[in-house]
Amino acid sequence: MEEIAKLTLQSLNQQLRVGAKDALQAEQAEALKNAHASSFEAKQAAEQFEALLMQQMMKSMWSGINIKGSLLGSSEEATYRDMYNQFLADEISKGEGIGIKEAILPELTKKKS
Repeated sequence: MEEIAKLTLQSLNQQLRVGAKDALQAEQAEALKNAHASSFEAKQAAEQFEALLMQQMMKSMWSGINIKGSLLGSSEEATYRDMYNQFLADEISKGEGIGIKEAILPELTKKKS
């Protein structure tokens, strides 16, 4: 009877160790997933910031061009131009961009101590 109790106790201890090891692995996997998710979110935020900045730069560029009285002076054209500027800024920032996202990404991914 004592032998069975010892074997059962050993078996339970082994299962606890395996369970603890599995729990630790699950915890580490979750931490890795969270780190990857926060890194992905930081990259997205940096891309969006760069796109917004580029869109504002393009808007300023167009404001310096006098198009009143020309064929391009309609309000419809201005709406489509703004939409195109937004699309262009988004596409550029998704690619290599102009370097803004690389400059701010390290600040966004810094660990708080």
